[in-house]
Amino acid sequence: MATLDNIPITTKITISLGRREFEERQFYALPAFMNDLRNVVPALQTGRLDAPLSPLEQLDDILHRWIIGKPMRYGRWLNDLSPQDSETWELKTADLRIFGWIYRPKIFVGAFIGYTDHYKRHGNQPAVESYDAARNRVIEIRNRLDLDEPKFATGVFDALV
Repeated sequence: MATLDNIPITTKITISLGRREFEERQFYALPAFMNDLRNVVPALQTGRLDAPLSPLEQLDDILHRWIIGKPMRYGRWLNDLSPQDSETWELKTADLRIFGWIYRPKIFVGAFIGYTDHYKRHGNQPAVESYDAARNRVIEIRNRLDLDEPKFATGVFDALV
């Protein structure tokens, strides 16, 4: 049986839990995500929104929020990419987009990390990166994984999160 736990390229992200904190959700990372985590995000500066936290601190915060089960408001923290039946998602911070999918309810798979400013228009300048391309990349990565079917969860937001 091929699950996230027994595919060698997946990394389960764990965090230090505080008093009265429990793991309510799980987060798995794929190699591109781990590369971005180690080599790209630490070098990023805050973007156009001039967030008070660095991108690395934002990443730590969103992973903590996800794993301990804090509310994830649709659109604010977590958004599905169009078309919705592709079942691809983005976890969002001011400066980062974590692209992936929900494998099973409360289990997110992070495929890769994008820099928010690259996905937004700047005045008359088009975006550097495309959400459509990000969605397609997630689907391609997911399809290549040797996971038992179904490879992703479907359903309403509140049941998945």
